[in-house]
Amino acid sequence: MKKLVLLTLLISLSAVSFVTGQTKQSQEEMFQATYNNSKSLVISKQFQFISEAVFNDEKRQLVDGKTNRLKFNKAKVSGKLASFSSFDKTVNLDGRLKNYKSSFNDAKYEILILFNIGTDEYQIKINKIGKAFLSLNSGNNNITQLGRIERI
Repeated sequence: MKKLVLLTLLISLSAVSFVTGQTKQSQEEMFQATYNNSKSLVISKQFQFISEAVFNDEKRQLVDGKTNRLKFNKAKVSGKLASFSSFDKTVNLDGRLKNYKSSFNDAKYEILILFNIGTDEYQIKINKIGKAFLSLNSGNNNITQLGRIERI
């Protein structure tokens, strides 16, 4: 009788793990789906970068994503980016996109976007989990932000 109960328990546990094993999406499939979505947005040039935090080598500060965002609409970019509140600087953007270049590393699920607005140089790196890192290199404004990209 004990053997029958143990055998039934073993079969039921293996059946449960077999069913859940088939329904869970693998981590690799999730990376691929996130990468494909990000890649299509970058190619379309119709997306927005929504900032979550500004940071440098020493500290990180959360920012309001409702007001700290860049909207890419084909050849035009608009929005604003904040620096640390202690510096109290905001960069307002409204201009034409220049030198927009994107590169895709399909093996690592990474995307790199380079572009200029006026003389300012921008870079956005998107990793496999969909986090985007924006860097602004300008004469007097150097800002690095963490965020994500979304469809407009």
